[in-house]
Amino acid sequence: MENSHVTLRAHHVETLVAYADNPKLSDNEARYGKNFVKNTINVFNRILTGQTAVTITDDFDDLCKVCTEKVEDGCGIGGNFDSIGKGANYDKKCANDYNLELGKTYNGLDFLERLGLTPTKTPKKRFNSLSFYLML
Repeated sequence: MENSHVTLRAHHVETLVAYADNPKLSDNEARYGKNFVKNTINVFNRILTGQTAVTITDDFDDLCKVCTEKVEDGCGIGGNFDSIGKGANYDKKCANDYNLELGKTYNGLDFLERLGLTPTKTPKKRFNSLSFYLML
């Protein structure tokens, strides 16, 4: 039974897959801040239980809401990633790569299955940091 819901940008799915494969990633708190890193780990661990519904978007998601790179008209990473259309185009590509539809909500287990992941009851370890692979 699902117990929560998150919204996730399609290009953040790549980061989730990398995190599931190797959750002990290097620290990027200096760039994104502790709150962003802590929030991202929390969101990813909730998704990986298989009990969290996930809506795929090309707009701000549950990770972006506390990101230090967020600017008024989009993502500030890479010279205002969203305002030049690069972010939305990359979201479309990632959604296609993972056979996901923008705007669609997936139940937790179906979402993980589409990514080739299996649910975990608890994270393997407690992590204090996370590095993001940004494909700009």
